Amino acid sequence: MSPSVLSKPVYSHSILENLYKFHVGTILGPVGWINTIYCGVYDVYTTVAAAIPRRNSPMSVTATIHISHERLALVPTLRTLADIDIQVITQGTTAPGATNFPFLIEYDDQTELEARLDEDPTVDDYELVDWTDDTGIYYIAHTPETRLISTAVTEVNGLLVHTETKGNGWLVRLLLPNRKALNTIWEFSVDNDISLEIIEIYGKDDAGTETSYGLTDEQIAALNTAYKEGYFGEPRETSLDEVAEKMGLSSTAMSGRLRRGMRNLVGATIADIEEK
Repeated sequence: MSPSVLSKPVYSHSILENLYKFHVGTILGPVGWINTIYCGVYDVYTTVAAAIPRRNSPMSVTATIHISHERLALVPTLRTLADIDIQVITQGTTAPGATNFPFLIEYDDQTELEARLDEDPTVDDYELVDWTDDTGIYYIAHTPETRLISTAVTEVNGLLVHTETKGNGWLVRLLLPNRKALNTIWEFSVDNDISLEIIEIYGKDDAGTETSYGLTDEQIAALNTAYKEGYFGEPRETSLDEVAEKMGLSSTAMSGRLRRGMRNLVGATIADIEEK
């Protein structure tokens, strides 16, 4: 596959686009792409994007999720190359329906990497912007068969703050307007056979204070009910069946909800997420 010039994404925040163009195009030119984005503009750009909510859409939920599917973007390449690290270069927003994105790829063999990109069924075309010290910046267009969670995130007026490969999938940090938006993304994942694990959730209470629970609304309700009914007491004051009946669930469903809730709560509070 011969690289071609791909159309670049549309930015909603002009301040971000101007900052990006000023640093990359005016000061350093093409040779400075890697150092500028990796050491400077990337961090500034991410910070500004997170700090400026879109008009009439305050971001009130931050969620970290892990997604996996054999047809997620670049997963075939990820599974065939050991010691490869890929990040999506953060953008202020993604145009609805967009299928091409900028990637920062770290790998020690450019020729082998591009051979794998040529064979990757999720890659329709790509353009190398620059390659320096085993690190390349590529614009990659994806095939129609590629599963892209960015579609669902855009539709709920969300933002992908940081996206990087982890294991055989992607670790994604999202800014979303509310928990309903996260539920919509969950449903999108289920409909597209994408495995989605919620690692942690940060929200804001009525006073604007940020708290971290690592829980879905259903898990919070289940844990609260079990706690109030004395299920966690010693000795236990109620049975799982009685708590399940209170919630209108089967005992199996209640047990699973409590187990996942406690797992997420531990993961969001006292466990080292990097070890997962």
